[in-house]
Amino acid sequence: SSSTLGYCLLQPSSGQQAMSIYRTTDGGITWTPVGTPMSNPLPVALYAPLRSRFLFAICSGSQVLRSADSATTWQPILTGNGGSATAAFGTTAGQYATLTMAGQTIASLRVSIAQEGPILRTTPSDTLDFGTVRLDSSVTRLLTISNAGQSVLSIIGASIDALTAGTDEFQLETALPLSIGASSSQTLTLRFRPRTAGERRAILRLQTNATPSEHPLILRGIATTPSSVPSGEQPAACALIQLGQELAVECPCADAGVFTLELWSLAGTQQLSCSAVGGPLRIHTTSLPSGVYAYRLRCQDGTYFCGTILLVQ
Repeated sequence: SSSTLGYCLLQPSSGQQAMSIYRTTDGGITWTPVGTPMSNPLPVALYAPLRSRFLFAICSGSQVLRSADSATTWQPILTGNGGSATAAFGTTAGQYATLTMAGQTIASLRVSIAQEGPILRTTPSDTLDFGTVRLDSSVTRLLTISNAGQSVLSIIGASIDALTAGTDEFQLETALPLSIGASSSQTLTLRFRPRTAGERRAILRLQTNATPSEHPLILRGIATTPSSVPSGEQPAACALIQLGQELAVECPCADAGVFTLELWSLAGTQQLSCSAVGGPLRIHTTSLPSGVYAYRLRCQDGTYFCGTILLVQ
C-alpha cells in the first residue's frame, strides 16, 4: 500500500496445504512473517491497493478476505461463488479495487477501499534510533505521527516497556492526549538518558482510535562511559613551563583565590592534584615519567582551563 510496504505468500514446505504471509516495510530488503499460516481457505494471491489500509486475500475456492490490520485478522467479504481460483490479481481505480480470479472460470469482484477512519503512520516506521550517548548526558529525537485517513486521529495515551533499558531511560516528553486532523501530522519528543553502558532498547506503545488501536515502536540507543580525561571548551590559556624538575603554572583566574591544578595521563588516570592561592604554582615532577599529560585548572569561581603538556625528564 506504499512504495516501501509490500506482502507476499510463502508455502512453508513442499506439499503442505498452507500459506504464510510475509511483509516488507523497506521495499523488499527484509521480510517478516505476519499473522498465522492460512489453509482453510487457502490464499492464492494477495492484493494491497496503493494508499489503502486494506489487504485482500483471494483464495482457491474464490473466497475473498479483507484485513485492515496488516494480516493479523481477516474479515470475509466473499464466501465463494462455486468456482475455483488458481491465479488472481487486482487493479485500482479511484476509491474502488477490482479483484479478478481465474481458474475453471474467470470472475471479478469490485470492492470499496475508501479510507473512512483515521490511519496512523509513523516516521521512522519501526525503530527510533537515538545513536550513541554518554552516560552523563541525554539526547532527544522527534517521532512524526501522520494521519493518512479521513477523520481525526487521537493519540489517547502511551507506555514505554523496557527490554534491555532501565526504568525511565527512555521518556516521552510530549503531553497526551493529542489530536491530528486528516492528512496532517504532528511530532512527539522522546528523550534518551542512559544510566548503564551498552545497547538499550524499549518499546513505545501508542494507544489510538485507529485500527489496530495499539501501535508499537522500538526505541534504541547505545550508552557509552564518558572519558575520565579532562576536556572543555575553554581555551588553553594557562602558561605551563617546565623548569628542570619543576613545573611552573600561571593561569588567568578572575580572582586571586584558591586554584587547583590536576594532571592526568591520557589513559584517564589522575597523576596529581595541587592547590595554591594566587600564583605561580610550582610542582615537582620527579615522580612522573616523560610523556604527554592532560591538565585541568579549576579557579575558585568555577572557571576551568584545560589543555595538554609534554613533560621531559
